[in-house]
Amino acid sequence: MASVPRRVCWPRGENDAALGPIRQALDIVNETDYLELRGETFTDLAEVLISADGDRQPAVEALRQAIVNFDAKGARIQSDAFEDFGSHELKGLPGARQLYLVSLG
Repeated sequence: MASVPRRVCWPRGENDAALGPIRQALDIVNETDYLELRGETFTDLAEVLISADGDRQPAVEALRQAIVNFDAKGARIQSDAFEDFGSHELKGLPGARQLYLVSLG
């Protein structure tokens, strides 16, 4: 479920117009126990930040937060911006990890 600001502003290239409402939504959902909604909102933020020019680190951090919330819920990211590579055992780390490919433009 994409947020309204991202669906309306972001496809037109209005990143700044989309960021404010998405950050307001994060302030609200971060006070809840709705992990999947938090993950979706962080995904929206990451998608907008990926398309913006400049430092990619905020997009990477937003994606990390999305993954943390989705993993806690036992869900996977539902977004065209991220390709799901499935669950894999990684050398030196306990348990399986969900891997995603992210295009940072």
